[in-house]
Amino acid sequence: MTNAEDNFIVRPMTKDDLKIALSWAASEGWNPGINDVDNFYIADPGGFLIGELNGKPISCISVVRCNNEFNFVGIYIVKPEERRKGFGLKTWQEALKLIHNQPAALDAVLAQVNNYQKFAFKSAHSHFRYQGVIIGKILPDVRDLKTIDFEQVCLDDSRYFPSYRPHFLRTWINQPHGQGYAVIDDGDLVGYGVIRKATDGFKIAPLFAENEEIAENS
Repeated sequence: MTNAEDNFIVRPMTKDDLKIALSWAASEGWNPGINDVDNFYIADPGGFLIGELNGKPISCISVVRCNNEFNFVGIYIVKPEERRKGFGLKTWQEALKLIHNQPAALDAVLAQVNNYQKFAFKSAHSHFRYQGVIIGKILPDVRDLKTIDFEQVCLDDSRYFPSYRPHFLRTWINQPHGQGYAVIDDGDLVGYGVIRKATDGFKIAPLFAENEEIAENS
């Protein structure tokens, strides 16, 4: 072990640390939301880790612990000048200690898929990102998500996301520079989506609906 490695530690993030991590994410082209520090930190404050070399932040990772059956790994980044030195692996290992061999999921860039497979991750879906200019109008059956009973929103969300997550949703729905929309059919919530300001433009997520037509309207 080198002297540099002796001075490398991985510790829980503060919110200020998460600002640093999301600035790295922006540099990687991941286009985070401008309010994502508050949006995501509340989901699991103890699940965000930062690696420091001689007191200087050089790596980060998150493991948001949703429940015993679902955890999500994200913002796994090592600063370019410190890559291929073992710091990324150390950061990764510390993160996995938080979930003690419980199931986990992550989004991987194509270049890293083989590396994650070494840790027993398997490809499940392919994600595509689209961008463009939205032209249209809000249809009469689309309502402001804030006007919908919050418990109804949480229950509908848990139909699609493998966890009941009211603390996250309350912050997500009410975030500054964001807006949520819902489609109601015969008193039932059948689809909803949230759009938020990002570093570049806006991002839509999540968008959950019972069918494509409802998703288009949301």
